[in-house]
Amino acid sequence: MAGFQCRGDLSSELCSQCVESASQTVLSSCPYAIGSRVQKDGCFLRYENYTFAVPDTSIITELCNVDKNNDSRFQADVAQIVARVVSEAPKGHLLYTSATSPVSSSNSSSAPSTLYALAQCLNYLSRSECSECLSAHSSSWQDCDNAVGSQIHSVSCYYRFEIYPFFYK
Repeated sequence: MAGFQCRGDLSSELCSQCVESASQTVLSSCPYAIGSRVQKDGCFLRYENYTFAVPDTSIITELCNVDKNNDSRFQADVAQIVARVVSEAPKGHLLYTSATSPVSSSNSSSAPSTLYALAQCLNYLSRSECSECLSAHSSSWQDCDNAVGSQIHSVSCYYRFEIYPFFYK
């Protein structure tokens, strides 16, 4: 079984380019493997020698930005935007949503002014399965110890937040 999915904000052209890049990664890195998963910035490609169209909430990757912000207001803003995308993605087209939110004021002139976040589930999940998957990891960003950005990828869903724009819509 094989499948791919692009992030909900990608055009069909960017999606095709991403999937082609993921395919080349598989061919060069795992030419004889009976299964592989590749997560690119914009798409996910997977193939296995078994059926995998069932929800799987196992975390496969937690990526944390090395920059930190210990301001409690910033952390509250992160919690709010993550909760927002986690709750909205299961209701959205392609089980996807993105959001921006102003950051609470800080005394530092170098503090970020906007948070950017998105969440998406794989398209074979039902809305309730998507909600369960994202909810299972909705606080995993806290493992990143005050990072200003984080990506949490499970087998069936993921979310990301950053202090810079990284999506198209």
